[in-house]
Amino acid sequence: MNEFHEYGKWARHNPDRLGYPSPWLEMIMRDNVPSEPLSYTITDDRAMMIDKAVCKLAKYSLLQYQIFCMYYLARLSERNIAQMADERILKNKRNRVKIELEKACAFIAGVLEVES
Repeated sequence: MNEFHEYGKWARHNPDRLGYPSPWLEMIMRDNVPSEPLSYTITDDRAMMIDKAVCKLAKYSLLQYQIFCMYYLARLSERNIAQMADERILKNKRNRVKIELEKACAFIAGVLEVES
């Protein structure tokens, strides 16, 4: 969903406005995630709505929340996320990352639909 990519850009440029602790912020501060020019097409109001949904996701599934943040906020590929994953947590890592990311996006989309 392109809206989540735009949210990721917004969140990287507005980390102080997030409604949850940002574990990826430290990575950005260490220059591990290159910063793109400030240009996103999402409104602050819509980004804040998505942010609230991400907070609910964190309470629902920590794994899905972490994968969502790594993919959309830290801009890691599914492959890189799978390589970082612990085999004890994620069996068949690459497919599981894809599935968990899809579940996270569906959860957030559902929350946004209900609250809109």
